[in-house]
Amino acid sequence: MSNQQNGVTPTSRNGATSTSSGLLDTTPNALNFVRDNAPNAGKLINSLRHLGYDNYAAIKDLCDNCTDAHADNVAIWINSAKAKGGVIITIADDGDGMDEATLDQALRLGSETPRNEVSDLGKFGMGLVTASLSICRRVEVITKQKDGPMLYSVQDVDVVVETNEFVKHIGLAGPEQIAQFEDCLGDAEHGTIILLSKCDQLQNKNQTNFANKVKKELGQTFRRFIQSGLEMWVNDEPVAAIDPMMKDDGAVEYSTEIYPFEFTDEDGLLHKEKIEVRLYMLPDFGIEGNRDRAINIPNQGFYLLRNYREIADGDSLDLFTKHNDFNRFRGEILVSGTLDDVMGVDFTKQKPKFNQAFRDRLLQELKPQINGIRKQLKSQRIAVEDKENEIYHSEAARQIGQKAHLLAKPRLETEKREPSTTEPKTKGPELGGTKERVNAARTQKKEVALPCRFETASMGQGGAIWEAEPRGKTLIITWNVDHPFYQRFILENPSMVTATDFLVYSLAAAEIMFTGDDDEETQQKRQDMMNNIRTTLSSNMRQLLS
Repeated sequence: MSNQQNGVTPTSRNGATSTSSGLLDTTPNALNFVRDNAPNAGKLINSLRHLGYDNYAAIKDLCDNCTDAHADNVAIWINSAKAKGGVIITIADDGDGMDEATLDQALRLGSETPRNEVSDLGKFGMGLVTASLSICRRVEVITKQKDGPMLYSVQDVDVVVETNEFVKHIGLAGPEQIAQFEDCLGDAEHGTIILLSKCDQLQNKNQTNFANKVKKELGQTFRRFIQSGLEMWVNDEPVAAIDPMMKDDGAVEYSTEIYPFEFTDEDGLLHKEKIEVRLYMLPDFGIEGNRDRAINIPNQGFYLLRNYREIADGDSLDLFTKHNDFNRFRGEILVSGTLDDVMGVDFTKQKPKFNQAFRDRLLQELKPQINGIRKQLKSQRIAVEDKENEIYHSEAARQIGQKAHLLAKPRLETEKREPSTTEPKTKGPELGGTKERVNAARTQKKEVALPCRFETASMGQGGAIWEAEPRGKTLIITWNVDHPFYQRFILENPSMVTATDFLVYSLAAAEIMFTGDDDEETQQKRQDMMNNIRTTLSSNMRQLLS
């Protein structure tokens, strides 16, 4: 059958469609996929610099290439002595190195280097280019395989923009690159060095702080590799493994299980995988100790490890709602890269989004255990808080009682008895009869010294910071122990407790004073307004402190 019968018009040797008008095909209903549709290189490469990487995630992505190359040592220098001019980030490893074909692919978007989903950390062949572009405008690679030549490649955003083509340099390393290789890796027979220069997108301009943060991030993300022998350095300081499960600090292992999971891929193939889940309850180090160790709401939850490399930390993964009850709960979920599609993992390896089947499987197994952990941790926390509450708030109540005569006081509603219908049993002429009251109403406003008492209750993280109500002659202020305000200002700052109690007492007293007097309808309107103010204040503080 001819091309015309297939609906495809013949093309010239160079791929252009042959028509009387040149390249434009005028044949109706003919599909000719021959027109060049290359992207505008200059605009695309600038767009690729804004894919959502933060600097730390980008550096970790570059280190993935080191572990995939079987490196035993990875060293990072940030604006080291080798740098000239602006900030230069150097990442050196003693891995396998690259030959020319692999190096050619490495600086290409969507490189075709072979990957093992079960063990490799890279994803989609995008990491080296997109990660480096998110930080800098120029990336250089010096690499050498054992018994192979030393190679050198450069990609520069400014050159790509100027030529409007995706171009790079690749060739043999010169004397400068050879010296740099030896300076970083000594007499290593193989390895790779990546240099990031023209770093115009650093998110932390303080290089010391930036380096310290990189060191911490690497220690946690690659902890399993470090524990297995990988050595990493940042500015010549060794990177120690950081275990958020705190197994060496007394954490209690609640459970360790392996759950089977089956799914069908887009080609209809059935996959049988395993999910390993380890749940822990962290020890209680006390208020100061927990704060120093960041045992708090942001860090509670699950830590997801893909091929033993952490890709999510302190995440609820939509398996529970974060709450102070879970501050000492941590869990590790270990999965293979073969589950990337159902976990919603992209090439940045950030913020996975589980599909419904995968999430439901985890919920089925983990929800009852999470509830059990919450009960244990909550009972422990409340027991401690109840004991601390007696100590914390009694001082504020005592001082408020002592200074009551100096304070602006609410006017409490106190009940009065009806006039007696019988003569009182009295002696003496001065008490010889009853006297009709001028105000015969059942209630009247009366200023009283207002003793105060503080209580605590679990009202949910979405509840108000406090609630207040008069009970007889006592103003009861109930703190919401679930609100981040209580965590930050009461539990974590014992020296501020009394002053904070004074503040909330004053606000509560002012609220009652404002809503008193006047008719019932006016009182209700004022009460609604004060409730709205308290709700808004609590909501804003919850967002700011979480």
